[in-house]
Amino acid sequence: YMELLEVGVKEDPHSPRSSFYYARELTFYGRHDEAIAELNRYLALPGSTWNHERAFAMRLIGQSMFGKGEDGTAWYRKAVIEAPEVRESWVELANACYLTSRWEECHSAACTALKIAERQYNYTSKPESWGPLPHDLAAISAYRMGLKDRAIEHGTKALEIDPSDERLKKNLEYYKE
Repeated sequence: YMELLEVGVKEDPHSPRSSFYYARELTFYGRHDEAIAELNRYLALPGSTWNHERAFAMRLIGQSMFGKGEDGTAWYRKAVIEAPEVRESWVELANACYLTSRWEECHSAACTALKIAERQYNYTSKPESWGPLPHDLAAISAYRMGLKDRAIEHGTKALEIDPSDERLKKNLEYYKE
């Protein structure tokens, strides 16, 4: 499959669709440097105009940066600017901030994500953005900022979404202590 995608990009280097799919697969295979290069090439193509896909490309660059051991948070910020109506971008920004201990930004991004109630069902959508994760990130960051009541509120909501998750149960107990 990768070889066919690569051939497609070589045959039609001006096709944003071919470029995006090839770059996305490169990220799936952990070929971070190649993915970043191709995603940047995709973003520069004149036909690369759908903001949801562009934001997804930016999120993939952020993911690849983290995969290389670098801070890709700036790319998640670019993704939320590109498509502020996309919950996935906000959740991934919140997660990047969680990973880098940026608690205020994590909390703000997670809470912004939760305000987006209309899910887009397309290939840029990620199910985890619509599960307990945004509330979990809001709870953890609230706790880290000393906002115990908000941590309990979001921790409770996360657990309501997935009552079988033992980590969420333990976290909520911890917030309540």
